[in-house]
Formats: sequence, structure tokens, C-alpha cells
Amino acid sequence: MTQADYAFAIVFVSCIGFVLAGETGLASNIELVADDECETDGYSSHAGCALGLLQRRTSEQKTVASTSASTIASSAKMLRGIAHEASHQERRSIGMVQGDDNQSLGNGDLGWGVDGLLFEADTYWDGQCNPCPAYLYPHCKDGGRLVGSRYNPGRACCEGQCLKPPPPVLPPSPPLPPAIPSPPPPPLSPSDPAPVPALPPAPPHDYWDGQCTPCPAYLYKHCWMGGKLTSSRYNFRQACCEGYCVFPKAPAPPPSSSAPPAAPNPSLVTPSKAEVQTFFMYRAMSDSSYPPSNVNTGNLAGVMWYIQNEVVSGAYGKGNKFGINRIIRYKIQHKATQPLIEKGMHFGVRVAFDSGQCTGPKCDYSWSRFGYNVGCNKLGDYPFPQFNTHYPTGIWYSLPGKCPSMTYATQTSECEAQEPGGRCGGPPTGTWDCTWSYEDKGEQITFDELYAFAGNVTQDVFWRDAHDDAACSKRLRIATALFSQKYGNELADPVCDFNKWKFYT
Repeated sequence: MTQADYAFAIVFVSCIGFVLAGETGLASNIELVADDECETDGYSSHAGCALGLLQRRTSEQKTVASTSASTIASSAKMLRGIAHEASHQERRSIGMVQGDDNQSLGNGDLGWGVDGLLFEADTYWDGQCNPCPAYLYPHCKDGGRLVGSRYNPGRACCEGQCLKPPPPVLPPSPPLPPAIPSPPPPPLSPSDPAPVPALPPAPPHDYWDGQCTPCPAYLYKHCWMGGKLTSSRYNFRQACCEGYCVFPKAPAPPPSSSAPPAAPNPSLVTPSKAEVQTFFMYRAMSDSSYPPSNVNTGNLAGVMWYIQNEVVSGAYGKGNKFGINRIIRYKIQHKATQPLIEKGMHFGVRVAFDSGQCTGPKCDYSWSRFGYNVGCNKLGDYPFPQFNTHYPTGIWYSLPGKCPSMTYATQTSECEAQEPGGRCGGPPTGTWDCTWSYEDKGEQITFDELYAFAGNVTQDVFWRDAHDDAACSKRLRIATALFSQKYGNELADPVCDFNKWKFYT
């Protein structure tokens, strides 16, 4: 509050006194500015004293008119505001403002009353809604000191304005000592052993990831510990698929020369004396297409049982396993190797392939003894399935391609050079690396075509009675007739002459 404001307040009070004196005859008794009654060292104290003197004088009169009472109340309210502002100015001038008494002026007068202090960038509102006045309650939860406040009429409380604390001054870092060069290693004497190089870290192990997702697994996220999904297995209890994850293998060392690897058995190098067999193989497929290399196939009866037992049975979850929806047909030419002929067989053991990798039985034994031979087994005989499938003419085959010891995802060019497989172009020769070839003319029947050909039946109706010989025979006849109608007559199946006892002795 300035000197001018103070003088205005004294004059205003004096004027009120003269007005009241004119109305009530009390002017001679009112001396609001007497230095002997209001002798203080501050503007706010003097103004407050004047206010008190005015109230005492007026309260002694019992006959004041109602208009005079209203004038006195309004004047008193204005003086309280002047005194309040003068007090704030006085406290602000010495940097000791600790609260706000806005409520004394009434919520309707100021609303959000803000004490302007310092620069806004130097202060912050602490958001703590405490009773008023703010300086009587804890504030400034983020540090600093309370320098102002504002009243919140919606919540009837005061929020504190806080001076931000100064940033901490970090002591200067001590200078680093000068680096001491390490002495050079002493020269090796002729008797010192050569240094041993550090061994590379061991590669991580492949693993089943334990993630139970719907089937097929490759449509869902797997391998949470790293690696690449290469195969899966079905969990019958939880009706879901778990993924098998493989880490990239270290590449095989390059061959010492550009010459192809030597055949394990000398009799496998020259063409065999076996006859070339030409027949059809079938495979259940989804909409995806890829060559039949390192895969299992079958004759039509064998593939029909596979679809009935694994694809549409629900054993691998809802829907068709792997999205299989068609049967495709390849024309195969096959010629056995000489060691197999000498054992009295044209076919070796039918091995299983999982994502392109031979998983048994005894893959290395089969390849090293008889070359990359085509394997077969009759349904119901070794190695699987060794029970009645109700498809007595069913046969499964195995077709070894390049690098059968690794999955499709991990195969390397070095592995393909060392393990050439049995697939070759044109008629096979019967050597260890040329036992079969195939021709794909795009011949296929879809499941929808098969169900329509059977009389527009549903999938469930077509495959029901899975353990009934007559029902299974009827399904086989319908599929055979549909292929013949679309592509001509079938070729006869060769005899599956694999003999376990002969093969492994």
C-alpha cells in the first residue's frame, strides 16, 4: 500500500465521520486520525486502528438511522480490504508472505485470488488442498518454501504457491590420474608352451517351449526363449500345440576340396541293376505348395487313413490339422540301390520327417548302408502304425532329399553338399544320390470336391464310422473314382517289400 493509498483511507474515514456527524450530531466527538490514539509504525496498523475507533464511536449511539448503518457496514468492509492489502504489502516487502486471507473478503469478491510474487518460472502451485490460511498447514511437497496461496471456491480450501528450491551444486570431480601404460609381455622362450586360444561359448540347446496354443503352432507366437519354430507336438490333455524351437547351428566346416563327398559304400557309386518303378504317390496338403523333398507320402489308401486319423478327427484341435484341405498326386520314378537289391528289397525302412529333418528310425544307418533310399511300410507293420487302421492296402513312403539331418529352417549349403539326398532329375540311376524323381502335373482333389462327389455330404458325415472296414473302403472308392474322372486311370502300386529283419542284419 502506498502513501497515497494510506492518505486516501484516512480522508475516506474522515468523510464518513462528517457524514455521520451531519446526520446524528456526533462530528465533534469523532477524531479518527488522532496521533495519540493511533500511533503505530506501519500503515496497516494505523488503518486498523482507525477502523476500530470508527466502530467504537458508532456503537455508542443507539439511535442511528438504518441508512447510516448500511453506510457504516460498507465502509467497514472496504477498510478491512484496505487493511488486508496493506498487511500483504508489508509482509511481501520483507519476503514473509505465508498465506492468504482471501476468505475474509468473501468468496464472491475474489474467487481464485492469486498473490503475484516473484516470477512464475521461479514458483509452482503444489496442488495440496488444505484449510485456509495456507501458512498454518503443510505445503510445498516438492521442496522449496511457501510464498503465496490461492483459494479454491469449488473445494473450499487453499493451495500453496511455493518457491522452487535451488538446484544442488555438485562438487567438481577430481582430476583423473594419468594412465600408466602396461609393460609389454616378455618374449616367449623356445621352451614356453604356445598360448591356448579361448573356447567359443557353447551354443544354446534346442527346446520345447511349453507354450500351449491352438494348432497349427506356426500360426501362433512361439519360442519365447529365442530360436526358430521348426516343429510341434499335440497336447491331448489340454487340446493344444507346443512348439519345438531350434537355435541356428554352427555351420559345418567347408569341404577340403570342391569334389563331391565320397559315397559311404563303394557299391553305391555305380548304377544299380534294379528296374525303374513308375507309380503315383499322394500327399495331404494345405493351400501352400512346396516340393516333396524330405517328406512322407503314401498311396491313396494310406493318405485317406492319415486324413481320417489326424486331420479331421479333432485330435489336434478344432478345424483341420495344418489347414489341410486337399489331396495332391505326384508321378514318381524310383530305382533301388544295389545293396538293397542284394538284400532282396526295393524299398528301405520308412523313416519319419519332421519339418524336413529325419527323426528315425536309425536314419544314419539307412543312408550309410543303402544310400538315400526310398522307404515304405504297410499300415499295420513296422515302424508305424502297428495296429489295424481299417485300410488294409494302405502304404506310407519316405522321400529323402538334400540335408535330411537338419530342418528346413536350419539347412546350410555345406550340409546340402555333404548330404545330397536321393532326388535327381530324369530317370533315377540307383546310385546312392539318385534313387527317385517326381513329376507334378497339378493333379489334385479338394475336400469340398470329395464331399460333393459323395452326394453333397458334410465333412462329419463323410468321415464317420472310422473303425468300420466297409465305410473306410467306400471312402477310398469315392476318392479313387474322383481322381480317375478328373485325370484318368490309376497306376498300380508297387509291392512294398521292406523286410525289417533283412534290412538290419
